[in-house]
Amino acid sequence: MESGAIPDSRITASSYWIIVNNPSNDEHAPYHGRLNEVAGIYVGAWVANYDNVGEWLQVDLGETKRVSGVIVQGRQYAYVQWVTSYQLRYRTDGGSWRTYADIHGQQTIFSGITNTRTPVTNLLDNPIRARYVRFVAYSWINWISMRVEILGCNYQGSQTRTRNSCCSPSIETRSVNCWECSWSSWSSWSTCSGGSQSRRRYRGTCCDRPHDETQTQPCNTNTCEWGTWQSWTSCSTSCGEGRQTRARYRGQSCNPMHEEDTRTCYNNCDGTSNTNGGWTTSFWNIERVTLVTLGVLIGIVISGVLFWYCCIRDPDRVHRINY
Repeated sequence: MESGAIPDSRITASSYWIIVNNPSNDEHAPYHGRLNEVAGIYVGAWVANYDNVGEWLQVDLGETKRVSGVIVQGRQYAYVQWVTSYQLRYRTDGGSWRTYADIHGQQTIFSGITNTRTPVTNLLDNPIRARYVRFVAYSWINWISMRVEILGCNYQGSQTRTRNSCCSPSIETRSVNCWECSWSSWSSWSTCSGGSQSRRRYRGTCCDRPHDETQTQPCNTNTCEWGTWQSWTSCSTSCGEGRQTRARYRGQSCNPMHEEDTRTCYNNCDGTSNTNGGWTTSFWNIERVTLVTLGVLIGIVISGVLFWYCCIRDPDRVHRINY
């Protein structure tokens, strides 16, 4: 809303305030209901034409998306007007209207707005699939006026994977469901500090919270037992032979406190690198295509030699074979 990505034509309302002496004036039209809208002293919000429970401001997201929260705000500056409580109604393409309910199935009346300027965020503990979202006014100060924002993500996105720059193509893209919420692998344990060490894992920010998790375990900064090896670094070169390193640590009072291990790595066109948290794949085997093509060519050559030997070099042999 605030960014302008949703055009004015997709923001509608049950009604909006029309100035009696200037009925063509649209200073209070629905598209002024964007978060932080500032449009002159007397504007800066959607303002309903009627002072009735059930007046609504509607946003068409253009396609079905996952809505995980909303932000509401009152009318700017000159008029002391804001909605103190409201409900959310929503639907998908061709679907019927529903009233938002929490994870316990209870329809929710949101509240919290206390002035005209301060935005109030309400996160949904039961995210919804919706294309159309309505903010339905239930109570207000002086008059129904709102500025709003919708929080959420697309259902469709893309992933990319890469392989070494000496190969062609070096980048591949595919469409994915943004709500594939499998956790990434755990990171290596951190260096022991203050008697503990930790590690983390992540998943997409469009997924239900939490988006990251942390595990902590006690450790002894004075022990001289080596910790586990950390993961290998990326190969130092994009093509050909390179080096990888990894490290492990022990107590700060020990000498040495850490050590490194090194190994040779090769970056040719026989493998891929995983660049998007969890999309693992087999090698891009371009040699397989080459071998099939070469096999066909060899077969053609052998067939030609046999034909020459049987049919051209000795024509009588054709008759002997037929008989």
